[in-house]
Amino acid sequence: MTTSRARTKTTSTRTTATRAAFVVGAVVATAAAAGLAAAPAQAAPPGAVTIASAPISVVQWPAVGLQFSGLVVPMPALGNVTAATTGQRGITRLAAPFPATTCSASGGGALVSINWLNVTNGRSGNATVKPCPNFLDPTPHHRDVATGSGQVVLSTHLIGSRAYPNAAQPSLPGAGGFIAP
Repeated sequence: MTTSRARTKTTSTRTTATRAAFVVGAVVATAAAAGLAAAPAQAAPPGAVTIASAPISVVQWPAVGLQFSGLVVPMPALGNVTAATTGQRGITRLAAPFPATTCSASGGGALVSINWLNVTNGRSGNATVKPCPNFLDPTPHHRDVATGSGQVVLSTHLIGSRAYPNAAQPSLPGAGGFIAP
């Protein structure tokens, strides 16, 4: 009987200590949150731009093309579009990087054509990018486009380059969208 009471007392002491630690932690967290909420916000100097570069989530169905490796093994070439802010209001950076396996196969000579439309303000345009940065073509690896803020829809197409007009062909177009800040 004494062992049972000793175990119960030890368990009760641990439970009380755990509860006390939890309450102390909750009080400290609440005090810290109250202190942060009460702290004055740091205002940017007048006329300063505080936009930082950040990736933008793109929901999409990528453009799909056919490519061959050195062993004549067919593989898909996927034109996934990435978007990011540039630090300038209303300007979005578009790119469509291929993985290294695609850049080392016949799909590495393809280009990705991105047609975009901002349905909020009506702006639209086309940006052609080079998915493989080491491919010898004057097309840039990314493009900064003036989408403005709002919902942007896009369609993507894999197209051949001047050096390789049949790269990643045949292909199917892709579609997607994102919200530009």
